[in-house]
Amino acid sequence: MENDGEYYTHQTYQRAEEEIQKQVRIMQERYRTELEKAKRQIRVEYEEEIRKLQDELAKEQRKGRMMAALAEKDEIYTVRQQRVRDEVVRQSGILEFILDLLEIASDIFSHLFKGK
Repeated sequence: MENDGEYYTHQTYQRAEEEIQKQVRIMQERYRTELEKAKRQIRVEYEEEIRKLQDELAKEQRKGRMMAALAEKDEIYTVRQQRVRDEVVRQSGILEFILDLLEIASDIFSHLFKGK
């Protein structure tokens, strides 16, 4: 080989080639290390996002269950409110009936005991 008028021997060429190959391996190793590091970082970021999404999904599911339970409680409360009025009306009817019976009993007792 000729370089600026100098000749490289086979041995010089071989050492130069070995040094080139050595530097190639060093750079390949560095790039591989950087790639693995970047991949780990990406995995960490995405796994965290995925975990957060799963947590958000779980939170949304829990929130949905909470809203359903609240709606059920609202419905039960509404039904009870409607029934309370009916119960009060029914109970006041019973109370009126009892009061009427007591008044009749009072009249009967008063008539029975007046004669004595």
